[in-house]
Amino acid sequence: SGLCNGSNYHLFKEDIQPMWEDEANRAGGKWIVVFPKGRKDSLDDYWLNLLLSMIGESFHDVDEVCGAVVSVRKNQSKLALWTRDSSPAAQDAVMKIGVTLRQMLGLDDKWKIGYQAHEDGMKKEPPAVLYEI
Repeated sequence: SGLCNGSNYHLFKEDIQPMWEDEANRAGGKWIVVFPKGRKDSLDDYWLNLLLSMIGESFHDVDEVCGAVVSVRKNQSKLALWTRDSSPAAQDAVMKIGVTLRQMLGLDDKWKIGYQAHEDGMKKEPPAVLYEI
């Protein structure tokens, strides 16, 4: 939360770059948690919990998790958990990762988190939400 508006901070596995074009991310996607303007102060705790969950390999199918990004913005900040594969064949693993993310962050039912494929984010139109929990 102390980062300047417009900043991004990344933590990715060794040899994975925090960019869509990286081979490990190219076919993947990300779970996104949006923090409205009034909730920015809680961003630090959520980011810490996400990092500890990644480092502690708390997610189902840890090989599918590539990294995490916190994006600090004036109106709404975001946490994103990047995964390796967004194909329909990986839906079960992606959903289990999303459910674990919700549990690890302690998000109640008021919080909606969505999953977007990276390839959808490269298109000019707004990215489609593939899954929501």
